[in-house]
Amino acid sequence: MAATTLAQRSYAVLVEVLEEIGDLEPGHGLRAADRAVAERFGVSLATARNWRRGRQHHVSFRIGEHLLGAVAALAPRHLERLRLQHDLAHRLERIDRIAERLAGELAAHMGEGTSWHIYSGPLVLAFAPALDAARRADLASRATQVIDRIDELGFDHRDVPALPELVRAMLHLWHHAGTFGVRGRSVQASLARAGASYLNRIELALYFGDVCAMASLFTGDLAAADRYSARARSLLATADAADEAASPVPRLEAETMVAAVRAQILACHGGEEATEELDAFAAGHGARRATCAWIDSVRCGALGYLAAGRLADRTAGEHFLEACERSDAWLRSFGIAFGSTPHRALAACARFRSGAPVEACLAWVYRALHDAHQHAVVVDQVAALRAAEALHGAEGDELRAAHHRRRADAEVAAHGLEAWDGVLRRRLVRTA
Repeated sequence: MAATTLAQRSYAVLVEVLEEIGDLEPGHGLRAADRAVAERFGVSLATARNWRRGRQHHVSFRIGEHLLGAVAALAPRHLERLRLQHDLAHRLERIDRIAERLAGELAAHMGEGTSWHIYSGPLVLAFAPALDAARRADLASRATQVIDRIDELGFDHRDVPALPELVRAMLHLWHHAGTFGVRGRSVQASLARAGASYLNRIELALYFGDVCAMASLFTGDLAAADRYSARARSLLATADAADEAASPVPRLEAETMVAAVRAQILACHGGEEATEELDAFAAGHGARRATCAWIDSVRCGALGYLAAGRLADRTAGEHFLEACERSDAWLRSFGIAFGSTPHRALAACARFRSGAPVEACLAWVYRALHDAHQHAVVVDQVAALRAAEALHGAEGDELRAAHHRRRADAEVAAHGLEAWDGVLRRRLVRTA
């Protein structure tokens, strides 16, 4: 609820009842109302005050039943309004327990030394070795259902304290469950509606500038990329010392992440009009190494996309491989053996174009395909399959090339990845 808790709404109904039956005079004060509610309905003065102030989010089921009986006898026309708050509170108690259990289940897979910040525990969840693809999809689906139910009933993080954790986890789990499109659709409304109320501006900017905007890399939706990047930059521009103190990621590194995600999108889908912005990125944030290895891997990947688009193949290969090294280092710091990004497969093709042996390049591609398959990241699987198709075609093995082509075509059609597939074939996995 944006303005009031369930307890405040129930309290307001009780005050109206007392005004109607004459227990409260017109123009009464807050303290008088607290005393009247406490005396008439048999609760402590502190309880009545906590309801009014919103310090207690909802009235307990036992007391709510007592209030319904009292109001039915005193002023029946107010009964249904109070019953609504009572029913919602009863549902809230159940939803709160469900959300708390689910958050605990998610936290059990995050490992030691992590937090709920975007580039800590939730991202570790996406690569957790004990979670297979089906399990990730199940957790993501359950988290999304609970989030939707909370929204449907008008609750927020004040009513369900575990809500922020469910949103944070869902952001990453959908992507790595192989359902990237679902992630984009489900997260954006949740963030826009509830995010600003429990995330500091730096973290909220990262969700818009990274999580929401990243979908545009695979869908080619530049309008959406512009919208989310602008929202992120605006949030970062207004972030203050309190925001920075609450965020493990400094504002400058958050700016680098937002700029790097945007640069990836523009390098893949932008036209000549993007040249100036991409040059500015390369000279600014692109030249500044980030201390957070995950952010730095995205920065290196953006430089790789930029170089590949400009046919600087040796440079592209170096950037893509550095991106792999940085993301691998980040994952190993949490005891995770490997993750998945498209960069290894893209590095293989860039290195082949700059003269590396096809056998070595294919070895990199098959490692990338294995990693993507293990983590069920469809966009990475498509990149590796197209790279394998291109390299086998270059060595004259049309039978293998056709096999990987059919698999890539099937994934692209199943997941609506035509825009990403077009960029791969035109710019990133070409062999000549």
